[in-house]
Amino acid sequence: MKGRQKLYYDKSAKDLPILDQGDIVGVKPYKVGDKQWQKAVVKEKLTRRSYLVTTGNGRTLRRVQLRKSNEATVEGNEVAIDKPQTPAKPVAPDIQNTAPSPTAGSPVKVKPYTTHSGGMVKPPRRCDDYV
Repeated sequence: MKGRQKLYYDKSAKDLPILDQGDIVGVKPYKVGDKQWQKAVVKEKLTRRSYLVTTGNGRTLRRVQLRKSNEATVEGNEVAIDKPQTPAKPVAPDIQNTAPSPTAGSPVKVKPYTTHSGGMVKPPRRCDDYV
C-alpha cells in the first residue's frame, strides 16, 4: 500500500529550487488569511530545506516555503523590492452599448451556445414564441 502511495506521489512531486545567498525570494505570510507574500533576500542556508531571510522592513525570518523571484541577485543587505509596473491593458468597449437594440415588435432570438466542455446549449422550444 505504501509503495503504491509513493509511486503516485512521486509522479508529480518536484524538488525545491536551490537558493544561494543574496537571492530575492517571496516569503509566505505568517498570519492565517494573509495572502500577500513579502519579498526578502536569502541571508544564509540553515539546513537542507530551511533558510534565513531578511525582509524589506528589516525582519530576519527562518522559512522553508519560499518562491524564487525572477529578479537579479542582490549584494549585501540591500533589497531591491519594487518591480516596474506594467501598464494596464486597454479596456474593451462595452458590448452592451454597441449591440443593436431589438425593436418592440420583433421577437428576441436566443442563439444556442457551446459550453466549456463542448456541449451545445439551446433554449427549449416552448420559449420560441416568448416575447
